[in-house]
Amino acid sequence: MSDPTGIAGAIINPIAQTALVPVTDHVGYMISCRKYVRVMQMKMTELNTSRISVEEHISRNTRNHLQIPSQTKEWLDQVEGIRANVENFPIDVITCCSLRIRHKLGQKAFKITEQIESLTRQLSLISWTDDPVPLGRVGSMNASTSASLSDDFPSREKTFTQALKALEPNQKFHMVALCGMGGVGKTRMMQRLKKAAEEKKLFNYIVGAVIGEKTDPFAIQEAIADYLGIQLNEKTKPARADKLREWFKKNSDGGKTKFLIVLDDVWQLVDLEDIGLSPFPNQGVDFKVLLTSRDSQVCTMMGVEANSIINVGLLTEAEAQSLFQQFVETSEPELQKIGEDIVRKCCGLPIAIKTMACTLRNKRKDAWKDALSRIE
Repeated sequence: MSDPTGIAGAIINPIAQTALVPVTDHVGYMISCRKYVRVMQMKMTELNTSRISVEEHISRNTRNHLQIPSQTKEWLDQVEGIRANVENFPIDVITCCSLRIRHKLGQKAFKITEQIESLTRQLSLISWTDDPVPLGRVGSMNASTSASLSDDFPSREKTFTQALKALEPNQKFHMVALCGMGGVGKTRMMQRLKKAAEEKKLFNYIVGAVIGEKTDPFAIQEAIADYLGIQLNEKTKPARADKLREWFKKNSDGGKTKFLIVLDDVWQLVDLEDIGLSPFPNQGVDFKVLLTSRDSQVCTMMGVEANSIINVGLLTEAEAQSLFQQFVETSEPELQKIGEDIVRKCCGLPIAIKTMACTLRNKRKDAWKDALSRIE
C-alpha cells in the first residue's frame, strides 16, 4: 500500500520550492541591494565602452562611405535610454535602513542589469561587413549630384510636377515615361526628378542605365549592378539576371524597400526580366520605372499606361531667347537681331540653342551671319 505522506510530499515539495524562488529573490533584493547596484554600475561601464566603440565604427564608416548595419541606430537608442536610467539611479539612498526602499532599489538595479546584458548579447549579433555603400542607395554621397538642376523654364514646371507626383508611393503608376523629340531636355528633367525623389526620400535605392539606340542587355545589367554594389561574374544573360533577381529579393525587406529604376534614352523594348525584375507590379519587390524615350510607341511596349506617358514640350519663344543669352552676351543691336533669328530657327530645342550659342561665343559678325544662313 502506498504511503500517503510520500505521495503528498512528492506533490507539495516542488510547489513549495517554486514558491520559495521569488521569496528568495525578494529577500536578496533587500540584503544584497548594494551588490546589485555595484554590478549594475560595472555592467553599465562595460556597455558604455561598447557604445563608444560602435559610435567610432559608425563615424569611421561614414567618413569612408562604408555600410553601417541598420540595427545600430535602434541599439544606440536603447543604450541611451538605459544610460539615462542608471545616471538617474538614487545611489545615495541605498544606505537607507528602510527594507522597503532597499528592496525596491535592489530590484530596480537587478532589472537594469538584465537589460544591459540583453543589449550586450544583441551587439554580438550585429554583423559589420564594412562593404562600400552602394552607389544607388539614397543618402550615399555619390548618388546625388551637387550641381543645381533647377530649370528657368516656367513652361516645364507643370510637366515636372506631374511626373514627380506619379513617382510618389501612393500613386498606382508602376511605370512613368518622359517622351519627346531628341534634344528637348528629357534627360535633364529625368535628372531633376532623380534629385527630387532622393531629397524627398521617395525611394531607398535609385539605380539606372543609359540604353541608347542599340540595346545591350549585358551593359544594362552591368550598370544596374554597379549601382547596387555587386559583382556580376556570370557569363550568360540568364545567370546574371538570376543573380540580380536574388539580390532584389534578398534586399526588398518583404516589399518595404523601394527601388526606382531609371532607363534613359530607350529606343526599343527593354526586358525588365534581364535585370531581375518582373514586368508586373506586386511581385515581392516594390519598384517603379522612370524612362525617357523619343517614341511613345516604345513607352507603350514597355508597359507604360497612356496617362503615365508625359510629353516634354519645346521651349517658349521667351524661354528660348533667355537660354541663348545665358551663353552669349552682346550689346551690338545687329548681333542681337541675328541671335534672335538664330534662336527662332532652333524651334525651341534647348540642345540646339545651347550648341549655337556656344559656337558663336566671342565670334565676329561674319560668323553669326554665316551661322544664320546655314540654318535657314
